[in-house]
Amino acid sequence: MTNPPRVPADHVCHCGKRFLRKEHLRRHEASHQAPSFSCPECRRSFTRNDMLQRHAARHHDAKDGKPVYRSRQACDACRANKTKCSGGTQCLLCAKREIACTYNRSVQDTNAVDGPIEGTVSQVSPTHHATTSVTIPSPTILGSSHTPGFDATADHEVEPPPALGAAPDPEIAPEATHEEPHTTACVARAGMLLALTAIKSRPRSLDALLDSAPPSVRAWFTDCCTTYMDGFHIHWPVIPMVQFDIARDPLDACLPVVIIGCWLQGEHDGEAKNLAIEAHQRLVDRYFREMTGRDALLHQNKAWEAEKYQGICLSIVFAFYSMKQDLITRATLLLALSIATLRKIGIFCAERAEYQEKTHFPGTFLPYLLANRQQWIRLATYLFKIDTYMSITTGQHPTINPHELNIGLASTCSVWDARGLGKMLERLPLGPSGRDAHRLGDVLQDPWLLRSDMFLVEDATLGLCALFARVWEYCHLARRQTIDNSGGSLSKLKVELLGYLEAWKERLEGVSYLCESAAMRLGETATEFPLQAYCDQNSESSASALHRARYLIHEASVLHGLLGLHLHADLQTLEPLVVSLRDGNTKESAAKSQEWKLRVSEWARSADGRKAVTIAVAILDEETSWQDMGHVPPLADVALSAGSVVVRACIEYGSLLGTTCDCLHSTGSQDWTQGILDSGGAMRGKKTLDSLSICECNAEEWERRFGTAQQRVKVMRQLMPGGE
Repeated sequence: MTNPPRVPADHVCHCGKRFLRKEHLRRHEASHQAPSFSCPECRRSFTRNDMLQRHAARHHDAKDGKPVYRSRQACDACRANKTKCSGGTQCLLCAKREIACTYNRSVQDTNAVDGPIEGTVSQVSPTHHATTSVTIPSPTILGSSHTPGFDATADHEVEPPPALGAAPDPEIAPEATHEEPHTTACVARAGMLLALTAIKSRPRSLDALLDSAPPSVRAWFTDCCTTYMDGFHIHWPVIPMVQFDIARDPLDACLPVVIIGCWLQGEHDGEAKNLAIEAHQRLVDRYFREMTGRDALLHQNKAWEAEKYQGICLSIVFAFYSMKQDLITRATLLLALSIATLRKIGIFCAERAEYQEKTHFPGTFLPYLLANRQQWIRLATYLFKIDTYMSITTGQHPTINPHELNIGLASTCSVWDARGLGKMLERLPLGPSGRDAHRLGDVLQDPWLLRSDMFLVEDATLGLCALFARVWEYCHLARRQTIDNSGGSLSKLKVELLGYLEAWKERLEGVSYLCESAAMRLGETATEFPLQAYCDQNSESSASALHRARYLIHEASVLHGLLGLHLHADLQTLEPLVVSLRDGNTKESAAKSQEWKLRVSEWARSADGRKAVTIAVAILDEETSWQDMGHVPPLADVALSAGSVVVRACIEYGSLLGTTCDCLHSTGSQDWTQGILDSGGAMRGKKTLDSLSICECNAEEWERRFGTAQQRVKVMRQLMPGGE
């Protein structure tokens, strides 16, 4: 028996999908359009009227005191007999049998999906409106450190968010009247508990949970998304925020956005911030289970899960932003695991990405193709960037080799963040032409491969990230040579690395000059490259574009200074020594051989030592003068810590050769601090920081200044937009 021939699908959408009937095509095309039907109760928008009517019916059910379910829930008797239940407070079958109609089993099964939040199951009955509390312990992950302000020995009891069909908790949203939470802290707590429930129950999206939440909690989720956009996405544009919907987008992409937004807003609400960290830890645990389970097979021919790996990338960046050792430790393991997985499926290979595009995401519409292609390029690019940052923080070798990045270059931020098809098509011609012809791995090896009319600040940052892998190898070779006393020379390699470092600095200075001059010439509207490349979603403002460009330039300058410190100082050797000196533990330093002490003191008085101090003071000066409140790269904290180690080591060991303090003569200290970089990368010439010399007399003052700068950086990072 032969199968009947398939009817060809003649109705094709611009995104590549085909349909048999024209009405099916029209219904699908409506999903590409802006929502036109709004709910009068909660102001949510829908693309179809039937979806609005279905949504509005749930509001009426909630007002009437009826349990709100996406599908009708069977009572206990009908569930046991596996018969259809008519629903209501007394279903027809139970009325006919003259028995009580209860719903305890169905609610327990709903709440027991993937286990309770922690130890206790929240059991809610539509008849009795009873809710039990949920116990959430403090985070304890792979180390003894714990979240500041969060008692590691005590459990904190908080109430669960309103579950589907559950009566509102009287403290969060009073029953029957749907009152709003009384305080901002209560709203944030309810929102984060809802996120914790989503992590456990793993729905496809937050839509169902948000429908049953109070309006203030839904508004809080929107505020978290806005805070994420203003304080995080402009620095790490990993996910496409053009059509981002916190309720309907896949859960893997939404949860990190909510967690990061809550954490940025939690300056005056420690409980919400702690819950955000708790949610992050549980989300990371979920990623580990999914990526190491028996069902986690690496099929190269399957469609790649973009939202999942975007969420993993954002979670790793969040751990880096938190600067908490236990979170960074877990994130480092998750980063290595995700990189191994993505390397296996071929995300770093342009040919594999092209195969994925043709097989699983076919289409001919340019914006659709560009969005699909760029989301994988950006994921690989920012994984490479955070891999380098984590390596600098932990002292380990980067996991990603720059040579394996056989992918294209990321598009400009203005095109990636353009809201609407018209805005994207308007900005595409204004961007640099010719970037598509280059591969990222080639650009990272040659600072001068891209012309000035196609070079971005991000290219300089990524080039410095690629250079760090070679700097790390040089430091370990130099340390081995010192230990083995082999007498081998690494000067040629060092000169080569310093040449690359200088070349990337020149490219950074060039694009910085172009951005500043364009802002002065163009006035209020950014219409020329490179300033136009940093426009936000809707605005073409030169001020906002220049603000974004300056942050990226500042971040690249900090990275440049860190690489210089690593080339001129053995930070891995100096740091434990300086820590022991600060703690008053002189046993470790006294146990060192006199030969080792002389070697360190010779470094402190050598050209390398003087250059390292120059860079350290430059970093301190730059971070002290940085005035962009709320926009400080976390790498600045790492750079200030490294600079403090260098200055303290030079002060302590520079006097071991029997020299006397020369703090009364300012000429020597001026020579030590020549060539300080400003925020744009230009040379300032001879300079001292308030004429304070580098000597033993001023050791405590230098410690105080670096400590004050580090504390200032931490405070400024907490003043993110939206964290009022």
